[in-house]
Amino acid sequence: MIWFRLAVTLSIIGLGYVVYRLRVRQLEARGRELERIVLDRTTALQDAYKRIEETSLTDPVTGLHNRRFLEQTIGPDLDLAIRQLRRGDGAGRRDHICLLLDLDHFKSVNDRFGHAAGDSVLQQTADVLSSTVRASDYLVRGGSEDFLVVARFNDRAEAPTVAEKLRTAVEAHRFTLPDGREIHLTCSIGYAAFPFSAEDPHALTWNEVIERADQALYEAKRNGRNQAVAAA
Repeated sequence: MIWFRLAVTLSIIGLGYVVYRLRVRQLEARGRELERIVLDRTTALQDAYKRIEETSLTDPVTGLHNRRFLEQTIGPDLDLAIRQLRRGDGAGRRDHICLLLDLDHFKSVNDRFGHAAGDSVLQQTADVLSSTVRASDYLVRGGSEDFLVVARFNDRAEAPTVAEKLRTAVEAHRFTLPDGREIHLTCSIGYAAFPFSAEDPHALTWNEVIERADQALYEAKRNGRNQAVAAA
């Protein structure tokens, strides 16, 4: 009788252990499943945040980067340009040429042909500029019909050549509207180099250089458009 009771007890203990192990395995499997779900959701959130961040740095019409992107990325370039100028390193390739480009009479495109045509013109302008600048240069959309090119680590003596290359590329392009019609457009450009002074790298900040380029752009507009003017 004692052996029978002992056998029953051991059987119950054994069964309990089996049930316990099954339960542990179930919990472990459930834990792994929860970890996978959390990882998947975390990855999805990270991807979503990345898309939101990319969207906030990209112009929706042209697909180009915007001014916010430039503000977040150009800092190290500016610091390096100043250090190179101080040390005399990288002679002839230590400047950043800032070029502000504005399509002439762009408002008339929207007024005459509609905003879809205007968007098409902006997209084609972005394509023209993208194929003209170097891959290492920054190309961003500024405002309505404004584009900003930063020819990185260049020679300030090359600024007029770079500006003229951009101007002639836009002038030579035949803009095709959504209805098939073609129009001719030109652009005006104002440009300045950073550092603004080769003798004093801190003479003007980057934003002040952009302001000088913007003043030069205004001068190009005032003097008849379809031209490039250097900042004074």
